[in-house]
Amino acid sequence: MRLGYARPLAIVAGLLVLAVLAVAAFPVGLLRATAERRLSSHFGAPVTLGALSRREAISFTPEIVVKDVRIGQPRLISTDRSRIAGQWIIATRPFSAHCLSIGKP
Repeated sequence: MRLGYARPLAIVAGLLVLAVLAVAAFPVGLLRATAERRLSSHFGAPVTLGALSRREAISFTPEIVVKDVRIGQPRLISTDRSRIAGQWIIATRPFSAHCLSIGKP
């Protein structure tokens, strides 16, 4: 009778491990459009991000690299967009009151 539960339990455990690995290796590049919308709303100006990537392949607190950041002027000012040169590193801290730490490499 015990052997009847071993296979379903192994399948559930395997799916749980896969779900945890999927969260740890989430491709942050998929969040680029969301980040651009939120940053544009925050600054009141159009923001474009060239690329979002992770420093580590698997991590529950990844450092996110942001490249080619462009922050446009607010709508009241009619000049061309400015570019922030270089790349930025965003270190996530999920259990902290301040969840992000932003700095240059």
